[in-house]
Amino acid sequence: MRLTSPPGPRGGRLARGLVLELRRQGVRGSAGRIWSGKLAKLRKVKLGVWARNETRGYVFRISFPDTGIPAGPGLGDNRFQGTRVRSYLRWSSVPAKRRPRR
Repeated sequence: MRLTSPPGPRGGRLARGLVLELRRQGVRGSAGRIWSGKLAKLRKVKLGVWARNETRGYVFRISFPDTGIPAGPGLGDNRFQGTRVRSYLRWSSVPAKRRPRR
């Protein structure tokens, strides 16, 4: 993923405050969670081996946790005011290694 998150007027970079949860659609509980963490930390995510003609759905949920720490006008959560983030996802696949026949 390529990410653009320029600092806002108070120095905050929104990508460092946002939390991303990536889930496989239709799979409940922790088994459905593919990745979770700060958006700025997302790198490569392996999605496993797919069967021929298999389709899957994924849900991207972004949240902005309230830390409850606006100790001043330019501190805590307030430093993210006026910021923005843009992300570019690149999907790619590689052929699965074939197992030798016995």
